[in-house]
Amino acid sequence: MDFSNRNILITGAADGLGFAVSKAFSEKKANLFLLDIDYKKLIKNNIPNAKNIECDLSKIDNLEKLFLNLSKEQKSIDILIHNAAILIPKSFENTDKKILE
Repeated sequence: MDFSNRNILITGAADGLGFAVSKAFSEKKANLFLLDIDYKKLIKNNIPNAKNIECDLSKIDNLEKLFLNLSKEQKSIDILIHNAAILIPKSFENTDKKILE
């Protein structure tokens, strides 16, 4: 499949699966918008064709700024890979409801 010049936004892109997916799409010449709370790691990864964006998705203000900036740059997103998550080292049944809110 041809991903050249497709705009792909990947959350949680600094590490693990998000990093691996970012590398794969970069090799396919996609335009990447890589989001992660760990901006230093995004920069260190040095993914070609990528705009690295520090973003804490747990804060709604950050999302509003992100979409406002993409709109100003007249960038549309063709593909979204929502990989960001929080790690809760407990079973779901034992997780406090406050953490999920």
